Amino acid sequence: MNGRRSIVVFTVDDQRGALPLRVVDRAVRAVEVTPLPDVPELILGAVNVQGQVLPVVSLRRWLGRPDRAIEPEDHLLVVHSDTGRLVLLVDEVCGVVEYEPRQASPVSEAVSEIPAGCELLDLADGLVLVPDLERIKAASEAAPRATGASTEAMAAREPSA
Repeated sequence: MNGRRSIVVFTVDDQRGALPLRVVDRAVRAVEVTPLPDVPELILGAVNVQGQVLPVVSLRRWLGRPDRAIEPEDHLLVVHSDTGRLVLLVDEVCGVVEYEPRQASPVSEAVSEIPAGCELLDLADGLVLVPDLERIKAASEAAPRATGASTEAMAAREPSA
């Protein structure tokens, strides 16, 4: 059996990141994000993905990078975990790469610029940060779920995400 694993590599500013391919449902060009009131700082708002309203998390904020406006060239990664789905805003999706598990290393807690729970992958073309999706998801849990008229209004404007 092949021990290689597949990841989806993306960028946020000059930081390369990745997520296991098995948790990524799709990658699409950015669409308009509907702002939501009283949500955690990481949440930009919500988008409608095939009739399901999902929170959009800014990986830029999660990495402690300055905000910027969403650009048409940006991408949305629709991801899932055991506890649900969410959307991650990234600058670019670079593609799918295979790696050997021995290339993964936990990030030292001494590296304060990198969020806790991440791994680093040492790929042939440099290091890639693998964020802990469950920690990101936990930060988005406080986002209110759209209900009633809000859900219907978003479903009526369903973008191609």
